[in-house]
Amino acid sequence: MARPIPLGALRVFESAARLGSFKLAAAELSVTPGAISRQIAALELRLKRSLFERRNREVKLTQAGRGYFNEIRPALACIDVASQKVAQRPARRTVCVDATPTFALHWLIPRLSDFNASHPGVDVELSTSIGPLDRTLQFDWFIRRDPSHFRGLKGEAFLTEHARLVASPALKGIRRLKRPAHLAQHRLITIKARTDLWPTWFAAQSLDGEHFVNRIDLDQTIFAIQAALEGLGVAVLPELFVANLLKAGSLVCPLGEAPVVTGSYYLLTLKRQPSGPAAAFREWIQRAQ
Repeated sequence: MARPIPLGALRVFESAARLGSFKLAAAELSVTPGAISRQIAALELRLKRSLFERRNREVKLTQAGRGYFNEIRPALACIDVASQKVAQRPARRTVCVDATPTFALHWLIPRLSDFNASHPGVDVELSTSIGPLDRTLQFDWFIRRDPSHFRGLKGEAFLTEHARLVASPALKGIRRLKRPAHLAQHRLITIKARTDLWPTWFAAQSLDGEHFVNRIDLDQTIFAIQAALEGLGVAVLPELFVANLLKAGSLVCPLGEAPVVTGSYYLLTLKRQPSGPAAAFREWIQRAQ
């Protein structure tokens, strides 16, 4: 046979064979006896075998029909069981989130297990991108820090960013760094995507950053973190990205100065009134720490 037998024809045959009657099969399947008879005839034509012996008011399986019935009935029963399992299984719901890569890696992903535990029926579909958000994309939430990337949307602040001066404990001379002015003896790790970090920190220390000229300039925060770990210099980095590294001692705050506020993270959406999984994600992230 070039084409598979339609499942509907198999259902008709199984019902007629089990009940021993086209009329009863018609009642069970909510069709006419004539429709049952035509379906069986078409099936017999496809199989090139007679499946029933037709008598005046009853039908009886042929030997080929009995063998066919015994073969397909367990398969149809398996299909019914699988269908019942799917029908009884709670439908999965999804919230689609687009965040900046460093935020996703160092803050959001480590906390998603908490979201999954409190919302077991909701899946998070996470994507990352940088720069202004793309309003053509169908995300429930965008997460951004820089208001210039909002594209006209009003953001909901959910997390304040604090930054500190950090370095590898293995960096040569780091133990002799006692005052901010001593930074002139070290290379500064700067970030093209976060030109605000060092100026904000220098202002908090009442220093003119223009005097510190020994620098290495990197594209993204994620590279600056790695550069600091490798001992390439000192960096001003958001605490939320390096908290675990500081706790583990992989990075240190040599000056022990108070952190400075360097912005906030915002939720943005194209939807007028987020509901369901999107509303659950908003409620969760606003209280997550």
